Amino acid sequence: MKKTFYIALGIVMVLLLSGCFNKEGKADELVKYHNSDWATYSAKKEKSVSPKIKSFIVLAAEDDREGIEALINESLLPSINELVNYLEEIQLEHKEIQELNHLQIEIVKDGYKRFQEIGEVLNSGDGEELKQVLEKFGEYGEELDNMYEEFYDERGKLMKKYDVHWDDEYVGDEVHIKKMKK
Repeated sequence: MKKTFYIALGIVMVLLLSGCFNKEGKADELVKYHNSDWATYSAKKEKSVSPKIKSFIVLAAEDDREGIEALINESLLPSINELVNYLEEIQLEHKEIQELNHLQIEIVKDGYKRFQEIGEVLNSGDGEELKQVLEKFGEYGEELDNMYEEFYDERGKLMKKYDVHWDDEYVGDEVHIKKMKK
């Protein structure tokens, strides 16, 4: 009887301890994902996509159809595709962190789809349809904000769940970096 009790107690202890170690592993992966993988993605986006989106806005304001078409097809779509590929290649072990990364992938793919649609309309040569697509693209900012809000909310929930917090780091006097820490 005592032997059965000790075996049952041992099994319960192993299960309880494995839950603690699993939580620790998820916290470590969340920190690594944000501080390494997501930070790299963000830097790539700032370097390769953000300036092109600014150029797109200028070209759209000038109604430069050829410039927009060239920018989208030759530069913007390939750059966005590289971001998608980078995010899809991130190897994550835990489902919750995978789902967080998937939210980011969906945001980037949605942007790709919208620019691709503009490129297709430009190829068709329909000026009225282009005007409508560009107007719809203007409304995209709010939708994008909502998608990012969902991503940030989910990340915040995971941070709270795994007792991860923000730590401010400064590079030089001006560059502020938010990193995660346990």
